[in-house]
Amino acid sequence: MTTEVWDYRDQVARFARHLCRDPDDGEDVAHSALLKASEKIDGFRGEATVETWLHTITLNECRMLRRKRRPASLDQVGEPVDIDEANDPEFVAEEAELRLEVLQAIGRLNERERCALLLREGQELSMEELADHLELTVPAVKSLLYRARQSLRKAMQSH
Repeated sequence: MTTEVWDYRDQVARFARHLCRDPDDGEDVAHSALLKASEKIDGFRGEATVETWLHTITLNECRMLRRKRRPASLDQVGEPVDIDEANDPEFVAEEAELRLEVLQAIGRLNERERCALLLREGQELSMEELADHLELTVPAVKSLLYRARQSLRKAMQSH
């Protein structure tokens, strides 16, 4: 059965590249997914096709990669997803595209705004911790975050 998992290498790689929107990340995710599937093949219950099972593993590997690289939440990004949406390729593609747009918009913020936003949202620092880190007062941090979010919204609307 392990051989059968590797027979889907091209399909898994294509799916992973589409989800990740980056060829190198897609290859890494595909390889990780196939390795994980090979290790867990004894737990495959056959309730779905092998291809569907592999796509689910690939989707989860891609999510884990994104979690390592991006802030946890920003407005509509990162909202809970129900299982039907998670298995809908169109939804998954739209979600991946939205996340990419958010990351690109964050990249266009000035350094101070980007740093404040990523520390608050990504690292989940409290206002007090963020103020200490940036050597600002709490009201100044709140103002900086407000401007950062406004700039982010504006950057998202212009694209």
